[in-house]
Amino acid sequence: MRCSVLTFVLFVIASPSLALPLQGELAAREPGFGTLPTFFFPLSKGGSGGNGGNAQTGNSGNANGGSVTQQGSPWGFIYNGAGSALGGNGGQTWTGNAYGGSGGSAFGFGGQGGNGGSATSGNSGSANGGSVTNSGGSIFNAPGSSNGGNGGYSHSGNAIGGNGGNV
Repeated sequence: MRCSVLTFVLFVIASPSLALPLQGELAAREPGFGTLPTFFFPLSKGGSGGNGGNAQTGNSGNANGGSVTQQGSPWGFIYNGAGSALGGNGGQTWTGNAYGGSGGSAFGFGGQGGNGGSATSGNSGSANGGSVTNSGGSIFNAPGSSNGGNGGYSHSGNAIGGNGGNV
């Protein structure tokens, strides 16, 4: 019997949330719990869930097609045969998806769930087609020559924020 009483006393001293309130503490109780001792509510304060992490993807670079510039003298001659002097096509550029972390769940009485993390997708670069510029005295372009390149694809990833934690 002596061991059980000693164990109980040590347990009460080591656990402040289980100790009986002092006389002055009775009026300073949390709302909703009145003046009952805290050992009736071992999780009376409740815990807050952690916030979710933020996510951000980086920016992507440009993927523009190459350009062609032909410059002759004022008395010179430029001849472009079929299929020549073509500007390059634009490539592809994209940013990744960003997913914010979800907030943690609360526990106990009166806890709050954590906030969901934010998400930001980076800026996507340009993918312009290349151009062709001819200048000079006499210029002859055969059919299918001196055409600018087609534009490429520029994609931006999705940005999905995290959910708030449960209460």
